[in-house]
Amino acid sequence: MKINLKNILKLKFIFIFFVLVVFILSAWFYLSLPDVTFLKDENPKSTALIDFRREQAQLANKKFRLRQKWVRFQQIPDLLKKAVRITEDSDFYSHGGIDWVELRESIKKNWEKGGFARGGSTISQQLAKNLFLSTEKSIFRKFREIFITYRLEKALSKNRIFHIYLN
Repeated sequence: MKINLKNILKLKFIFIFFVLVVFILSAWFYLSLPDVTFLKDENPKSTALIDFRREQAQLANKKFRLRQKWVRFQQIPDLLKKAVRITEDSDFYSHGGIDWVELRESIKKNWEKGGFARGGSTISQQLAKNLFLSTEKSIFRKFREIFITYRLEKALSKNRIFHIYLN
């Protein structure tokens, strides 16, 4: 087999082009994620979920009224915090935002059922979705959710994440 210099150059070009495309897409994906650092000091005024509900009400010609009163974390009863944590994400304080075991189990179950049959989102992931993403069930949204969750976990304390989630 004779190695042709022209073919080697073509392969190098294709490889460099592929790496460049992957880099550009990765940079776009990362830069398109929302900044979460404002949540350290501010309570969100709205969420993607609230905006979606507002839109649904408008489409149905219904009046939308948001009644929200933020409660300080210390004022939320400990029993309520514990009940929510146990039912939604019992390992909340011990994982880094993603419960990889639960996520793997969800993927396995969903694969077996041929659709979205089981969720595996942690409190941090649910917060990421509710604050910044749509309710659609897609792989792309799940990837964005995972990266936003990572940002939340890096920027905020566990108690702050839980506080925003509960409110």
